[in-house]
Amino acid sequence: MWGRPPGNQGPFGKPPTERPTERFPTGAPAQPPQPSPQPPLQPPPPPAPGPVPPREPQTEQLGAPRADPPGPGQPPPPVPPAGSTERFATPNEEPVKRKRRFRDPLSILLVCIIVVSLVIAGLIGAELYVRHVANNKVAEAVACEVKDQATASFGVTPLMLWQQLTKHYTNISVSTAGNQIRDAKGMKIDINIKDVQLKSTSNSAGTIGSLDATITWTADGIKQSVQNAIPVLGPFVTNSVTTHPADGTVELKGMLDDITAKPVVSGNGLQLQIVSFNALGFTMPKESVQSTLDNFTSDQTKNFPLGIHADSVQVTNTGVVSHFSTQNATIPTGNTNPCFANI
Repeated sequence: MWGRPPGNQGPFGKPPTERPTERFPTGAPAQPPQPSPQPPLQPPPPPAPGPVPPREPQTEQLGAPRADPPGPGQPPPPVPPAGSTERFATPNEEPVKRKRRFRDPLSILLVCIIVVSLVIAGLIGAELYVRHVANNKVAEAVACEVKDQATASFGVTPLMLWQQLTKHYTNISVSTAGNQIRDAKGMKIDINIKDVQLKSTSNSAGTIGSLDATITWTADGIKQSVQNAIPVLGPFVTNSVTTHPADGTVELKGMLDDITAKPVVSGNGLQLQIVSFNALGFTMPKESVQSTLDNFTSDQTKNFPLGIHADSVQVTNTGVVSHFSTQNATIPTGNTNPCFANI
């Protein structure tokens, strides 16, 4: 008796038609799942008669963005992938990186190596420059005195910078080209100077502890020198020179005479002392030839600066070798000797 026919709507009208719920997409469309076979849907049973309960109102959060469903034909809004975050640099981040960079031991080591390399390169450059200037000054002074090209070099130790700073030079070597010493042809000098101290005063530029010089005079140089020493007749009286180490003599042969002389130390220099003189029809006396040779050797070997004097002389197979020296010598000023003006 309570059953109602399907067409009866009841006192509140026709009941609402029930349908399946719809789901709006919120992100990128996902791959549709593969349909699985399901049994056919049965039509829902008619609702039971009675009053329809009212719907509860949905609450809305203030300040939250409202997600409106996309309209028909519009793509859904993009949704950022889950787990991906964007990091913004803070103002204090760069100084922190720089501070860490300078605290790195490898960076500090590289900086130290670069600084030390630059300092060493600067010292080497300054050492070479100062040494070059000093070599040139000494070589110029010697070249000016002997009238020949000269080269000079300072000792390796101590450093030239230290010697220049203290004005104390321990070891200096000087050599000439061997062309001549003043007007004596074929003479070469090798000098070793020690313990030089530059202290300028009104009368001197400094002092030299010791100086040792070896002068080599070749046989051909002796021939040229004697020819130049004896005016006009020089080429006739000296045609060749032969040395005799056994008796320490030098034989000068010419077309008109034959002179045998012995090199000896005389005063501060050398002397070619005539031992025998054979003038083949030549009227020039022996004493005149001796006086001419003495004047020549005196001008070339007796008036060296710094008190340099001859110590010994020896005749060899190729010429004459002599030793000169001085001790505790005073370096002249440029006013006294122009050759020492740049020392």
